[in-house]
Amino acid sequence: MYRNLAKTSFITTLKYIAPALYFCRKAARRCLWDEKLPILTYHKITDIKEGIDAFWNVSPSLFSEQMSYLAQSEYRVISLEEYCRFRSGQNDIKHPCVVLTFDDGYANFFTNAFPILEKYGFHSTLFLTGQYTGSDSLYPWDRPLMEKYPEIYPDVRTLSWSEIKNIHASGLVTFGSHSMSHPHLGLLSQMDLVYELKASKIRLEEKLGQPISYFSYPGGTTHYGDVTHQTDQMVKAAGYQLACTSEIGRNCWNENIHRLKRLGICGKDTVSVFKAKISGTLDWMRSAQDLFQRVFQNVY
Repeated sequence: MYRNLAKTSFITTLKYIAPALYFCRKAARRCLWDEKLPILTYHKITDIKEGIDAFWNVSPSLFSEQMSYLAQSEYRVISLEEYCRFRSGQNDIKHPCVVLTFDDGYANFFTNAFPILEKYGFHSTLFLTGQYTGSDSLYPWDRPLMEKYPEIYPDVRTLSWSEIKNIHASGLVTFGSHSMSHPHLGLLSQMDLVYELKASKIRLEEKLGQPISYFSYPGGTTHYGDVTHQTDQMVKAAGYQLACTSEIGRNCWNENIHRLKRLGICGKDTVSVFKAKISGTLDWMRSAQDLFQRVFQNVY
């Protein structure tokens, strides 16, 4: 209860102060060149307001507003492939840019997010779990709510392989691995860690008929044991060119490519807060995240 209250209170405060902070940041950017890259993280695009992870549910209408802002703004939406090519010196990128990523592979990406992304021609990366994608099983955190409200099944099920093929055909979506079963990777034995990294990669490559080069850490923070020096090394050894965490922040262009930071977008992020996040106005939230994780035990 206190965990959710703290999150809600924090975001509510941001809604009021974000416009003023953004104005100051925008003025400062006229004098200071900012080359940091924001990588955004989404989970469910749904109107569901209950459940252990409901904080991260972004309504389709809010998501549409956020994408509309990007389409009219100075930002260019680039793919992780473009970022990788830039890092290897194969192309140049004009700033400012932003990357869109989606974790877990929910079917509501196909029904609620993809049509909007297609409308604007925005590229994105969708991180899938090998065990849950294309199956009738639900993520453990979704089962209690599903039992209470069976009608929400379309919003909590994962993508089918036929839906993934339709998405793939657009050329706008890159697929990455989100492990095999979504565990805390840093708490696993070396054998289990190798399985989570390699088995998901192999399964996705077999189904999609293409290399899976990008990885997203489940949970994605160092404090909760998701990202460690060992996982760093094993992710590289498994053949992933790039890995995204959930550590809050934007990325310098020489960032550790296997520990990229991201900005989680939640259901209370108004367009003002959204603008503030991607502009760097709220970069100090990394310190707030660290404090929050020290105070509250992980519950996922």
